[in-house]
Amino acid sequence: MTALDDRVRALIAQTKSQTPITIPLSDIEQHRTFQKRAASTEANVQRNAIREKEVEVVKKLTADLSARPDHHAEPVTVCDVEGRLVLVDGHHRYSSYRAAQRDIVPARVIVCSESEAHLLATALNTYNATIPLGKEERSEMVWREVVRLHDGKEWAAGLSARKLAGLMGMGSPKTVDRMVSARVELDGEADQMTWKQARQSKQERTYSATERLVGWLTTLEKINAEEPHEQEVLIELFRTWNKEYISKEELAERFAPYLESPKAFQKYLEADMGEF
Repeated sequence: MTALDDRVRALIAQTKSQTPITIPLSDIEQHRTFQKRAASTEANVQRNAIREKEVEVVKKLTADLSARPDHHAEPVTVCDVEGRLVLVDGHHRYSSYRAAQRDIVPARVIVCSESEAHLLATALNTYNATIPLGKEERSEMVWREVVRLHDGKEWAAGLSARKLAGLMGMGSPKTVDRMVSARVELDGEADQMTWKQARQSKQERTYSATERLVGWLTTLEKINAEEPHEQEVLIELFRTWNKEYISKEELAERFAPYLESPKAFQKYLEADMGEF
């Protein structure tokens, strides 16, 4: 059986050679787990530069699409995962088409498994040149793949640190080796940690409620909210996140007191309900 990295390389080549088609925006599914970029992991200056560039790109493309009905952007990349069309690259272009009230978007449709789609999304975003990719952001993207593809004992589907590093365009597998060591040491705890948290020492890894909530927002695939109160806070956290355009850090700071105090959280819910 062909190794996962070779299959994904073939899919990357397919995204470059395949003739695009137009498909209805309504047929495309957009999931946060396939939005691999993580600008929130960068320091403030770099994070703000990335976000400003994102706003600039979407605003300009939306204006072009609105002013010229015959104008189209570069095709987005969509994966056909068992009949579901999942967007893996071109989230800003997709948003611009929606904002311009276009019904269709040019796309390259790649048939693959869900695991291949995740790795393809990470690889394509790693090579993104339109919007700057920060060092921490790149590391976070690779870390999420390590957590997903290494179960703490072995790699999935013939992968290795060297193969993943090569697929992600990293010159050396040393950083991936470090990530694997942290994954093995942390086991299930790794699912809730950013790479910045995971690479700290055991003493440094006793992180605050705010950092834990940032971890929740960063890791949507596997979350360990053990207590009923934590589960309630988690649900409200995601509900708020889906309603507001706000950074993970800002939202985590707002919800940190509620994670540590059930009474404070109850008052928050009562106040929220009082608005209706």
